[in-house]
Amino acid sequence: MSEVISSLAVLMITIALLGGIGIVALGSVRSSGSFLSLSSQDQAREYGLLVALVSVQSNSSGSYAWLYNYGWVQGRLTATWLNGGLVQASSSCAGVLRPGDYCMVSIPSGIHGEVSLVFGSKSMDFTV
Repeated sequence: MSEVISSLAVLMITIALLGGIGIVALGSVRSSGSFLSLSSQDQAREYGLLVALVSVQSNSSGSYAWLYNYGWVQGRLTATWLNGGLVQASSSCAGVLRPGDYCMVSIPSGIHGEVSLVFGSKSMDFTV
């Protein structure tokens, strides 16, 4: 009987110790995750706008580019260049690409070639 009680006591102490270590380790992982997230946000802010070209489509009504801002800084569409010359383009985001948002840029129909969308000092290049 005393062997069973002592085994249960040792088991309870082991579980308590492992639980305490687990709580401490989990807190450490959470704090390091927050630290990594904040440092990556700081680096992204220093780098500036982070834009990805999601898709490009051309049809009889025009050419369209869908962009996604995966950074923490917003950007303003300052110019649209086509084959080295300025071209009038419209956008679904009124020219302002906010963090975590998509934006569609529309180029008039019948125009084909190399397009550069300029966001301040950064540009996104593609072909239509």
